Parts: sequence; C-alpha cells; structure tokens
Amino acid sequence: MINGKMHRINIKILLLSLLIPIFFFLISLCTINDYGETTDEKFDQHIGEFYYNQWKEKGAKGLEQRFIPLQRNYGPFFDKIAVSSNDILYKKLNIIRNPVASYHFPVIIISVIAIWIVFVFSYYNWGLIPAFLSSLTLALLPRFIGDSQNNLKDIPLMTFFSISLLLYYFSILKNKVVLYILAGVFLGLTYAIKINALIIIPIVTSWFLLTTKLNLKKFINFIIRFCISILVAFYTILVVWPYYRYNVLTRFLETFLTFKNHVWNEYILYLGQLYRGHEVPWHYPIIMFGVTTPIFYLFFFILGIFLSLYLIKKSLTYKKPLVFILLWLIFPPLTQIISRSPMYDGIRHFLVILPPMSILVGFTVYQFGISVKKLYKKNLNAYYFFILIISIGYLNLLLINIFLHPYQIVYFNELTGGIRGAYNKFDLDYWGSSLKEAAEWVNNNLPSGSKIYMPLHMEHHFPIDQSRFSFVNENADYKVNIIRGMLYTWDPEEKDYLYPSRKPIYSVKIDGVSVLNIFKY
Repeated sequence: MINGKMHRINIKILLLSLLIPIFFFLISLCTINDYGETTDEKFDQHIGEFYYNQWKEKGAKGLEQRFIPLQRNYGPFFDKIAVSSNDILYKKLNIIRNPVASYHFPVIIISVIAIWIVFVFSYYNWGLIPAFLSSLTLALLPRFIGDSQNNLKDIPLMTFFSISLLLYYFSILKNKVVLYILAGVFLGLTYAIKINALIIIPIVTSWFLLTTKLNLKKFINFIIRFCISILVAFYTILVVWPYYRYNVLTRFLETFLTFKNHVWNEYILYLGQLYRGHEVPWHYPIIMFGVTTPIFYLFFFILGIFLSLYLIKKSLTYKKPLVFILLWLIFPPLTQIISRSPMYDGIRHFLVILPPMSILVGFTVYQFGISVKKLYKKNLNAYYFFILIISIGYLNLLLINIFLHPYQIVYFNELTGGIRGAYNKFDLDYWGSSLKEAAEWVNNNLPSGSKIYMPLHMEHHFPIDQSRFSFVNENADYKVNIIRGMLYTWDPEEKDYLYPSRKPIYSVKIDGVSVLNIFKY
C-alpha cells in the first residue's frame, strides 16, 4: 500500500501532469471537424448569443420575451464563451474555418482541464503513477470523448463542478480562507452553467462531518468560512448571469421550480421497453453507467468501491480522499433519482461522476498492482504479467475509440452485447451525431429540388445544402429518421421504428448497426 503521504506539485510534476491533457488536446484539435452539432446546441447558442449581442440593449424584458422559462434558467456563462469563440476564432480571425467547430473549441479546452484536475487530485493524495492512470482512464473513456467535442452544457458543468470540489477539498484540508473564496467563485460559475452546482454543497458538508473529529471551534470555523464561500458564489452569479440582478431571490426560486417541474415526456428505449421520461425506473442512472462504462474500468471500479470501504475502516490516512470520492460518486445520480426528474440521454445528465470514477479506477489499478508485486516479490513474473494485462486493457480502449470515431457517444460494453446488442434495448444516437454524415450523403447523392421530411424535426442541425433542398412536413420525396424511442409517436407511419417495413436507401451504421435511416417515398 502507498503510505498516504500528501504530494506537492513542483515544476517537474507540473510538466508531467500536462502530458496526457496535451496529447488529448492535440488529437481533439486534429479531429475537431469530424463532429457535427448536437440536438441541443442551437438551444445553448441562442442563449449565449442573446447575452453576447443583445443583453445591453434588450435586458431582462427582452430575455423573457425571447426565451421560454426552461431556456432562460439555464446559466449563460459557458454559452457566452462558446459564442465568443465562434465570433473571434471564426468570424473575426478565421483561425477556425468551420463555424460548427468554432463553437466546439472551448469544450475541448474544458475537457482537457477535466483530465488535468483528475491528475491533480490523484497525485496530491497518492502519487505519480495513480495520477497518470487516473487521467489516462478519463482520457480514453469513450462516452467522455464523445461529449468532449460538442457538449456545450454537460462537459463544462462536469469540469467546473470538479474544480469547485477540488478547491473545497483543499480549503478544508488547509483551512485557508483564500481557498474558500476561490472555491466560492467556481461554485458560482458552476451554478451559472446549470443548477446542478447545488449538489456540491451536500457533498462538501457531508464530507466534512464524516471525516473531521468535531469540536465546537472546528465546526463554527467551518460554518463561517463555508458561508463566506457561499456568499462569494452568490456575487459571482450576479456578475456572470445578468438576469439574476433583477429580483434576485425570485430568480433563484424560478430556476429551482423550473427544473423541479420540468416535463419531458417523450418515449425513450430502456432495457427493451419504451418509457415516458417521467416513467423511467429509478435504476436508470445505475444501469446506464453500468452498460456504457468499459468492462475493464467497471471491474476495477467495483473492486475500488470495496477496497475503499475496507481502507476507510482500516486507515485514517485513506479516509478523507476516499470518502470524498465516494460522496462525489453517490450524490449526483442519487439527486436525480430522488428528484424524480425526467431521465433520458444515457449518462449525459450525470457526467459529473466520470472524474471520480476515473480517479477511483486509477487508484485501484495501482493498489492491485502493488499487492501483486508484494505477493509475488520472489517471482516478479506475475507483476509483469499484470502490467501487460493493464496495458492491453488501455490499448484496447484506444482501438475501440478509433473504431467508433466519431461516434464514441454510442458506445456500449459487453454487458449488452456491445452496440449490436444494445440496438433493441437502448437509444443509441440520442443527440443526432449521425446527421452530419447523413447530410454529406444527401448533398452528394440526392437530386436538387428534393423535399425532405424529418419526423423528429431536427432540421436545425441537419446541414444539408438548403439552396438545393427543402424541408417539408408533407408530400416529401425522402424521409430521414434518427433511430430513437421518440419515433414511436413522432413517426406514425412505422409500427416498429427499430425494424421499419420500408427498406432504407441509405443508413449511417456503427459496428453494422443503423443509427439513422433515409427512406425514399
């Protein structure tokens, strides 16, 4: 076992910590044009565009006239960054020549930071090798890669959520007011992305109460400093979210009630059955995490849970970081289950658990290796064999990502029989990632003047040449279907959207499985 000594980051370690993030950044930059828009991108871009271009002129009244309550209660902080990236990198400097990619560039940056945050936490608590393993684990996670290019909401939330928690972790360990203030700033920024930032508060308070030998002085000291950080978060929200400057308490209540009462009652395919969004069984987050996490990771993750409980009970040295990680893993999906909010789109709504999962996997792999080395110290062949197996595991994931590219978001593990087995059990391309490839086929193969019908009405991010083609709701020449549960009601022409009666003239296929079909009338 490692001795649990806290490790400081010097210049040499800082440079080493950047190796995997920089490598991830360079690959992402090379592939930035391979990813299209997601269904929600225009939703986010419009919010950012309003605050970037129109807020000074139209203010709160213009915002309320322009957007429905749900849209205006998503924080604009990162949306504004994405819009400014498009404005500067594409429109003004023309450094990025693809307008879609210019919105995605900040998401890549923030994904890189998430990988680095994982390294920092692991290194501080356990050392260099666990830190490398943890950051590599996140960098090769297919679902993370799939979102790291074009998820303008959940990836930024995940990263700022992680930075906030890391700062609170150091704040309490070092008992420094300046760290509490900095943590409060990032808590406010996280809230200005999405209300899920509030989950940070019970994670931090629970961790303090569970790992601190309490006396009145310590408790009062924590409460005062934590309240200071909350106050800082409050003012940070006012700075980066102008709408909150108007009737501020009403704004908080409005945001809370908007998400609490949010209705999304479309059909999703889950475990082979169609459910409305509010009818999805409570175990959805657990099952979806289980079937979208590589088996290699899942094995060490489950082993890590048991190892953590053992070490927490046995050693005070491991208690603080491991309890922190477990609370970070538990609270986000638990909140979603308890809140009874609609559940859909796989693990997208709780991506915030990917960093602690990666940390726990990296820690467990290292601990397992150390145990093998000690057990067979007279014959290191078993240890070298373990290293070989782990290396093969990570290499296999690299190859899987290359094979799936750019559809890592559709990854399913062997528990479902892979993507082929998941086809009639779960929604695959829930965000329309395949529309970019389909649009390229349409532009190159269909005759000019063709009329196209999209039952799911994703025309806003189907980049066909609209000087040659038009979208219609009737008398169409062609129909484009993204295969997901919503088609059950949105495309009444098909009794079974998974196995359509009409043969498609073109399909976007991943591992031999169709995620999008184009039909000719």
